[in-house]
Amino acid sequence: MKFKYDSRQASLFDDEEVIEVPLEIPVEVSAKTEIQEAVTQVVMPAFKPRDLFVLKDEMLEALNTESSKVKANILAVETLKRITAPGTPLPSPEDKAALAAFSGWGGLSEVFAAQSRYEWAQNKLKELLTPGEYASAEESVLTAYYTEPTVIRSIWKMVRSLGFEGGRILEPSCGVGHFIGAMPEDLRQISRVVMVDIDPLTSEIAAQLYADRQTMVHPVGIEKMGYTDAFDLVIGNVPFGNYRVSDKRLDRLKLNIHNYFVAKSIDMVRPGGLVAVITSTATLENGTEAFLKYVHARAELKMAVRLPTGAFGRLGGTDVVADILILQRRHRVLDEEVMDPESGIWRKSGPKREACENGFPYWIPGGAVNAHFVEHPERVLGKFDRKCNRWGTQLSVTPHGDWVKRLDALATTGMPAPCFDAELNVEASQNGDPRRDPSGTKSFVAQGFFFDEDGELLQMDESAKVQSLQNLPAASVKRMEGMTRIRDCALKLLEADASKASHAQALRAQLNGLYDGFVQQYGHLMSAVNRRLYRADSHAPLLWSLEIYDDEQETAVKSDIFKASTVSHAVLADRAQSLDDAIVLSYNRFGRLNLGWMAGAMETAYEEVVDELVANDRIYLEPNSGQWVDSLEYLSGPVRQKYQEAVAAAKGDSVYARNVQALAGVVPPTVALNEVAIRLGVPWIDARYVEQWLVEQFRIGAKDDLQGDSFAYCSVSVTHLAESASWIVNFNNPKHQLFKTEWGTNRKDFWEILSALLNQQTPEVYDTIELEGGKEKRVINRDETLAAQEKAKKIQDAFERWIFASEQRIGELEQHYNMVFNGRINRTYDGSHLVVPGLNPQVNLRAAQKDSIWRGIVNGNTLYALAVGGGKTLIQICVAQESKRLGIAAKPVLVVPNHMLHAFAGEYLRAFPRAKVLAASKEDLQGDRRRSMLMRMATNDWDCIIVTHSTFGRIGLADEIVKDFIDEVKLQARMSVMGVSDKNVVREASRAAKQVETKLTSLLNGDQDKGLPGFESLGVDLILVDEADLFKNLFFFTKKKRIPGIASSCSSRALDLFIKSRVIFKKRGNDGHGLHFSTATPISNTIGEMFIMQTYLQEERLRELDINSFDAWAANFAREVTCVEVKPEGSGYRMHTRFASFVNVPELMLIFREVAEIRTKKQLGLPEPKLVGGAHRVVAVPASERQKAYVQELVKRAEKIRNGGVTPDEDNMLCVTSDGRKAALDMRIVDPTLADEPESKVNACIRETFRLWDEGRAQRLTQLIFSDLSVPGGFFSVYRHIKDTLMRMGVPGDEIAFAQDYKTDKQKAQLHREVRCGKKRVLLGSTELMGFGTNVQDRLLAKHDLDAPWRPRDVEQRDGRIIRQGNLNEEVHIIRYVTEGTFDAYSWQTLERKAGFIAQVMENNGTARTVEDVTMQALSFAEVKALASGNPMVIEKAGVDAEVARLEALKSVHEKDQRKRASLMRNAKGDLEYTSRQLQAVKAWNEKLRIDLTSFNVWGARFNSASSAAEGIMKRMAAVREAGKGLKRSEISDNEWTLFQTGNLTVKLVTNWSGSNLRACVEGEDLSVTLKKVPYGADRIADYLIEGGIVQEVHDHLKYLQDSIRETESEISTLQNALQSRFEHEEKYTKALQRQAEIDEALEIDVDDKSAMALEEEA
Repeated sequence: MKFKYDSRQASLFDDEEVIEVPLEIPVEVSAKTEIQEAVTQVVMPAFKPRDLFVLKDEMLEALNTESSKVKANILAVETLKRITAPGTPLPSPEDKAALAAFSGWGGLSEVFAAQSRYEWAQNKLKELLTPGEYASAEESVLTAYYTEPTVIRSIWKMVRSLGFEGGRILEPSCGVGHFIGAMPEDLRQISRVVMVDIDPLTSEIAAQLYADRQTMVHPVGIEKMGYTDAFDLVIGNVPFGNYRVSDKRLDRLKLNIHNYFVAKSIDMVRPGGLVAVITSTATLENGTEAFLKYVHARAELKMAVRLPTGAFGRLGGTDVVADILILQRRHRVLDEEVMDPESGIWRKSGPKREACENGFPYWIPGGAVNAHFVEHPERVLGKFDRKCNRWGTQLSVTPHGDWVKRLDALATTGMPAPCFDAELNVEASQNGDPRRDPSGTKSFVAQGFFFDEDGELLQMDESAKVQSLQNLPAASVKRMEGMTRIRDCALKLLEADASKASHAQALRAQLNGLYDGFVQQYGHLMSAVNRRLYRADSHAPLLWSLEIYDDEQETAVKSDIFKASTVSHAVLADRAQSLDDAIVLSYNRFGRLNLGWMAGAMETAYEEVVDELVANDRIYLEPNSGQWVDSLEYLSGPVRQKYQEAVAAAKGDSVYARNVQALAGVVPPTVALNEVAIRLGVPWIDARYVEQWLVEQFRIGAKDDLQGDSFAYCSVSVTHLAESASWIVNFNNPKHQLFKTEWGTNRKDFWEILSALLNQQTPEVYDTIELEGGKEKRVINRDETLAAQEKAKKIQDAFERWIFASEQRIGELEQHYNMVFNGRINRTYDGSHLVVPGLNPQVNLRAAQKDSIWRGIVNGNTLYALAVGGGKTLIQICVAQESKRLGIAAKPVLVVPNHMLHAFAGEYLRAFPRAKVLAASKEDLQGDRRRSMLMRMATNDWDCIIVTHSTFGRIGLADEIVKDFIDEVKLQARMSVMGVSDKNVVREASRAAKQVETKLTSLLNGDQDKGLPGFESLGVDLILVDEADLFKNLFFFTKKKRIPGIASSCSSRALDLFIKSRVIFKKRGNDGHGLHFSTATPISNTIGEMFIMQTYLQEERLRELDINSFDAWAANFAREVTCVEVKPEGSGYRMHTRFASFVNVPELMLIFREVAEIRTKKQLGLPEPKLVGGAHRVVAVPASERQKAYVQELVKRAEKIRNGGVTPDEDNMLCVTSDGRKAALDMRIVDPTLADEPESKVNACIRETFRLWDEGRAQRLTQLIFSDLSVPGGFFSVYRHIKDTLMRMGVPGDEIAFAQDYKTDKQKAQLHREVRCGKKRVLLGSTELMGFGTNVQDRLLAKHDLDAPWRPRDVEQRDGRIIRQGNLNEEVHIIRYVTEGTFDAYSWQTLERKAGFIAQVMENNGTARTVEDVTMQALSFAEVKALASGNPMVIEKAGVDAEVARLEALKSVHEKDQRKRASLMRNAKGDLEYTSRQLQAVKAWNEKLRIDLTSFNVWGARFNSASSAAEGIMKRMAAVREAGKGLKRSEISDNEWTLFQTGNLTVKLVTNWSGSNLRACVEGEDLSVTLKKVPYGADRIADYLIEGGIVQEVHDHLKYLQDSIRETESEISTLQNALQSRFEHEEKYTKALQRQAEIDEALEIDVDDKSAMALEEEA
């Protein structure tokens, strides 16, 4: 981390580490006590009592009937949903009273019944609750029985009688929190409470009522919480039921739920702690001996009270009998084998007569009850009885009339002697042999060192056990004692500074004295030995922050606290003298305008404040809500929609006229439709437009069609599924020749191409080839694919022309597009008013940083895409701290790079010295320390938790959350391929889903975290991720195939973050807050990465725009092109699809900038050095003869690859490219035996380095040399050559260093310090080692690039090492070295083009609507040859050859199609001639047809009516079928059987191997007509004959022939037109051939030497 060493003050404007020491233990970074709030708000006394919600009897007095409880519950749920909605103010007292009246669903199972008399309530619940919440509520009818406040208050009296007067409290099954609501207020003020309930609904109610800085509510089951020895008191009403939960520690006891809670509660209190619970009588009466012995061995039963039947009747709706048990945890577990059976709680005895009614024996066989109640009958609040119900005979206790008074008396006068020792409280110690701590230091030392009253130094470990340090060497203990005294003094000084105490200066002097004495005797606090000894202390980073390392003197100096207060005394005033003052105060207090508070601060009427704000145009009345809204908020966002709403509102009320006027001035100018990139499949063009285009293009359904086409009786439908970006087209006549000629090809018809276009796919045609062993493989048919893509272009063009053919259509689409994509104005964030309470007054926020902090507070999810040096570290720290202060977040977590944990913790404390921060390394979540760390995260009220990237991934999630996400991924995979016929895409989606599922499965905890809280239970509700680009490898499904820039893999790290962020979003109700990203390079290689960032931060916004799937997003903003290009090795041609450009860029950036804070170096205006000459300097050296010869060898290798002389695993173009880069650097990398070339670029770099080293000798200026190749190691290394040569020239060897030699974080930190102070003046390293986190800019004069990295991001990181604020030089050198005639210059040009492309998008100013993409890959054969020859015409030849190949392929397909069409024409003409003859014959046949319905001859029998003939026809048909039985299918030949005759008509039954049919024949005619509609059954046949069925079938046949002729004529017309068309690219093809010949002649290439055209195998 960077410091201003001259002023000895830490600069918080950089992004790197401060204390470069690995953190090996969990660190609770805190110097904060109760007084912390005094400096962040209006001055108030320390320990001001909290404003507590108290449960009062009158809040529950109406709950006397079942219906009243149902109504109260519904009202509570409605209230909860309303007050937790985004933007809702804090709940009112009335709201809280409604919530407190929620009585659970125990006893109200009728509400969930299928035929419920509370159907209205059931429907309302389904409306209000999510399916998961509803299911949880329904399950709770078995266990949710709430306790009367009178009983609860008596229990509190009992624990107080035993000596409990505050401490750490757990309510393990809190419901809505009645035990805490009825808790004595004085106890609540001084206690810390954890409330747990598995039902998310009731736990949320409890949180709304009771959660505050000392009370935490967790919506988890107690079985998931691994607390042990963590509480002083566990109190509550445990759930009753005969079911179990899984807990590895207690599973062996096989406990039902109520007994499990008792056992678990005992484990969770510390030795000497109390357990006070209401449980089932079955605990003492029916509990197994193993369970009761387990309890007895660990706890002593202090009190048991048997409550009477009906104690839960009013609130719980049950007459269950229950016991109050109060147990005290033993300090030592008893040996179960030798326990005294006479004292065990499992003992049973016969009840005394006075405890039973009329001497009735107790119902338990043998007449025995638990001996405790026999020995203490006064603790049974009624008479023993038995009761018969559906479960059999059950225990009953008929209540005494005054049982409530008796219970109260027991609680006050009937309790045993006090036994609770507050000295053992977990806030002080958890050791059975505690040490006294009169200074109170131990009370805030969560882990570390303290002095007891005798002055002995003790240590509290991570398990809160206190131990002596006597076993350590005396010298080590003395060091630790000295550091502990310094720490204690620093803590006291911070408190004194916070309260402006008069003794602060005395403490400061004491601190100086303690520090000086320690340093004189033991060295600096930051020395390795001192850090090692004190690293176990929770305040170690605070101790280390007392020093700042001075690089110049190689020593540590005191930080600011030794000279002046570092505690902020900024106090927000209660009163405002002006409106502007009130606005600033309101912003700083609430993060928004609070008009009511402003009126009070100005001592002015609310209406006057509103009037003044209106007059100053600071607020506007929002028409929908009727609320006053800040002008900054109202005049941003969806302003086009707001404008329309305001216009409508102004018609009814003139008060909104000013809204209309103001909004009219900010609505963005309309984007004309002809400026918008349109294509088939964009989600904003509705499916009805595509459907309408198809209808008009092909006259589908046009009955008045005079052209003879065959679609008059057809229909088409188009369906768009926005969620999956899938389109489905249905048409009922897809095989017409028109769709295979003019609009498609024989291999890919129009409808297949249209479906591909709509679904954002590239049409491809595959052939299947047979391999050895009968296997098959699909390969792409290049020629057919090219032809299909030409048709695709034609279809796309036709659709666009149709769109613009109608002014009405243009107007509709233009209006819709602008409303959706151009209807917003992004808010500007001015943080000039910002005051950050608690911020170190020595830290000065820059204006840009204030703006960014304010944006994070107001806007929510934000990407800080700030250039290197933009101050992201301090921004994130302030956003986390302010979010906590303002109530935006309860527990933020900062996720930082692995090597920067210590730096961020130090930065946080320097910025906010009194913050309570927990820092956890990956080691803290390993082994036994995992449980401790997760518990600390969950159970403490942290200002912020800081974890590393790897640590964050080690925090588990509940298995059900991961499994639910796996199901969601599978569903997405299925949805993503809807409408797709290409099985490759379907297979790829399934493969991707399986890959994601495998990675997600690895996130499942299994048994690892049984009993531990998962991430969802830690209370984290805000994540801030530093260097978020490291999480960009997130999966998404796409129908696109093999397109560069679309990642085909995903990382577990990204998946983990994505799921956890969704957990937070859900917890927050999707209020737009919860996730912040910071990175200098949000887009490092392709604009497709922008979609990933948007998916993380604004997925709901993308869903609102129907572009939440990548395919829909790309349809709107990306354009890919598929073309034929030369294969990289030059061995032929391939189909290659890539993103060619990004379109509609202003709208894309408008959406992106809703969450992205983009600030370039130019925008930040950082005080950075300038480049000498204003630009990078390129030193070009000529290639040596050896290098030229080697490049020719590379050409030969490329030719061999092209000709198939080697397999890809033997050699390929990537290897050629890599070897070419090595040769360009130094030929000795290729052949170490070669001699040095004096004029090589490496030697040029050495000369430049020496010259600049000599010039900067006096100031000890430094230089960096980057080379990713030839790193140290091996026979030859460029690194060693540079060092050896510089040393011979006079540079001392100890001034030259290799980054590769410094392995550990400690070594790297030392190296960086030595470079910063000029001890090391020349540092060599690779991009990986020096491009990120190497903060050595102070004296840097020059940066040398010996080779080109792969990505633009790498170039930016390299340059960012020297072009950075804090560099003492006003001008610096960046020098790039290239060897002419090699790969160098070309690589740099490609990098610059791509960097320029990314910059175009990131710096978009709203004018460029399209930007070109640039892809980077291995050099092609043509490029290698061109670089070798120095003739750029070689590259042109590659392009021309590819174009000729493309056009030849299209021409080949055209000629093939013409031949196919000629054949189809011949067949069609033959069909037409035949069908025409048939038509004439049937017409003539029909004219001769005569039917007599009064005379039928059926198999020789005559009938005079159709009805009588029908019987004979049926018998004849049955006889024919009988004759055919037994014959094999192959034995059946054509046979004819006469069924009947009438008039001159004979109907025959003709059978053959394929079946049978009826044919109608006319006497004397050879022609027969097949009858298809003759029914089965005598009555139906009679009706058929009478109604003229035969005549109608003949007429239908005539119409069929006529339709066939018309369709055939249409096809002939289409084929004739197609046959007459010439190759549409003939002219272009001729020109391409001419240019090819010219280039071949110029390059003296034999025109007969042609490369074979190769098929590309399917990926």
